[in-house]
Amino acid sequence: MSAILLGRNIEEKLLIEEKVPQNKDNDLGEQIIEGKNKTYVIAKTIGKGTFGKVKIAFNIDNKNEKYACKILLKSNIKDEDDSIRCKREMDILRRMHHVNVVRTYEIVSTDTTFYIFMDFCAKGELFNYIVQQKHLSEEKSAFFYYQLINGIEYIHKKGVCHRDLKPENLLLTEKMKLKIIDFGLSNYFSGNLLETPCGSPCYASPEMVIGNKYNGFCIDVWSSGIILFAMLCGYLPFEEADNDEYNEILFRNIVECNIEYPVQFVTPVARDLLSKILVKDPRKRITIEEIKQHNFYLLGELLYKQTFESFGPMKEYDLFYTEEKSNKNSFMNEFKKNERDEEEKKFIESIKMMDDTDKGKDKKDNEKSKKNEKNDSIIESPIKIDKSINNKENIQNHNNYIREILYSSDKKNKNSNLIDDNKEEIKIEDKNKDNIVDKKNQTNEEQNIIKKEEKNNIPKDIEQKKRR
Repeated sequence: MSAILLGRNIEEKLLIEEKVPQNKDNDLGEQIIEGKNKTYVIAKTIGKGTFGKVKIAFNIDNKNEKYACKILLKSNIKDEDDSIRCKREMDILRRMHHVNVVRTYEIVSTDTTFYIFMDFCAKGELFNYIVQQKHLSEEKSAFFYYQLINGIEYIHKKGVCHRDLKPENLLLTEKMKLKIIDFGLSNYFSGNLLETPCGSPCYASPEMVIGNKYNGFCIDVWSSGIILFAMLCGYLPFEEADNDEYNEILFRNIVECNIEYPVQFVTPVARDLLSKILVKDPRKRITIEEIKQHNFYLLGELLYKQTFESFGPMKEYDLFYTEEKSNKNSFMNEFKKNERDEEEKKFIESIKMMDDTDKGKDKKDNEKSKKNEKNDSIIESPIKIDKSINNKENIQNHNNYIREILYSSDKKNKNSNLIDDNKEEIKIEDKNKDNIVDKKNQTNEEQNIIKKEEKNNIPKDIEQKKRR
């Protein structure tokens, strides 16, 4: 049996009681490890951790069967705290069997090393993918966030809080499935508040930064919000620096939740979710169950199902390839249409609150106007259809009747115009007569005045002669 000194009586608690395998090297210098049912070949290094390296491994009998092998050197496990942490991580890894959590297939122990064989994720870290893309679209972000929340929910149901969620600890498989890794800082959580501050400062929640006791599940929700922001924008809302003064500003911004949401990257739906996650008070912070009811999560669910279920195992619908853009757009339109339908329902409900009296008046007015329109537009023909006559003759008779009506109406309009013109002429003649009479009256008056003036101007001699 293996005698592994990880601390005081720690080897009794470890569930790794296996025969110590003999390390061998092949011709290429690759390490060969004997497992329970398989022989593994450990090849090149693909990453580094706190206590060792991560290398790619494959089954010696089937090279297509690849694994990621996390190598923990026992010499790096120096104190009791490290040994407890290492044991807890391996214990947690054994419990996890979820599509969005890295799966551990086997743990092999030697005199000097632990070999942990896990899922191999060919696409690497989500962090590197974001850097390559500069930032992710709303659709891609929702696609990954949906998987992240499902993984976190599963971990929490197992009574574990991760405490170090960040894009570096999220790996992508060849088919773009997301896997949560690195449970080195994880702990069991059953409701009692935790005290130990841990994780990356940029992803730490306000309560952890202040130094208060915290709910392990709430801090994972906070970290998921920072990851979502990083996916959408391509940078973090709170960034760390080497300068201590700057870090003081960083912690102050985290505590006060000073976050700016760039409009060009963060849509209203995503902003609504982020504003509910990145909340200072953990009691007011949205929960996993509430996130699963949000439209942004539902968008991710729609895209995930469309990618993996509708087309089968990743027929490259999508998000990551440009061949099927039409399908993506149609599904995005359906999702946004559902959103619009909800808004329209709310708007219609507000309209229904209008007074019934106004509605009644509007209905009556509409009915009257419709009746008038019908009366004005429809000319009913008194001509009865004679079945013995051809349809063409019936139609001609009907058309002739309409022409007569229209002709008679034109005549009436013309006559009415003539009458109006005559009336105007009569008025003009009357005015002229009045002017003539006025002129005659004016001339008679003038003649009388002239006669009087002539009388007054006659010389006196002539007057005397007249008197004689």
